Amino acid sequence: DLAFSRELEELTRSLGLTGTVVRSAGTERVADIYAAADVLVNPATTHAETLGRVAFEAGLAGAPSVLTRVGAVPELHTDGVSALLVSPGDRRTLAGAIERLLDDRRLAARIAGGAAALAGRLLGPPERSVAAFRAEVERVAGSRGPDAALG
Repeated sequence: DLAFSRELEELTRSLGLTGTVVRSAGTERVADIYAAADVLVNPATTHAETLGRVAFEAGLAGAPSVLTRVGAVPELHTDGVSALLVSPGDRRTLAGAIERLLDDRRLAARIAGGAAALAGRLLGPPERSVAAFRAEVERVAGSRGPDAALG
């Protein structure tokens, strides 16, 4: 949200981190942003995350993540394995998790690898994901009659 975004910008300025913190609303090659990051932080508080996809993308690019326990994130991600998980709105714990990953590069690498491995298990190669999606659409369409099936 805009208020949170302004708060982050002000905090970045007040801490003298404008040359260190990079925020992006979008980019063509998001993998490059992830690969350049020491830690990816997704401090969602009100918007339920349905998959925690950002952590998968970051992990595949070699960056560890700190995520909040919202939506499906705690069901999919294991704290200390595929991400560091914190409670939404807990700034002190969020900051501690970020510091932990910056200070312990072995842990950071292990978590990035854990997210990449989880992405591989859950999502697999694109061909498998597309085939699974198609099969599900055909199953649902088939339950509605032969005219609804994909051709």
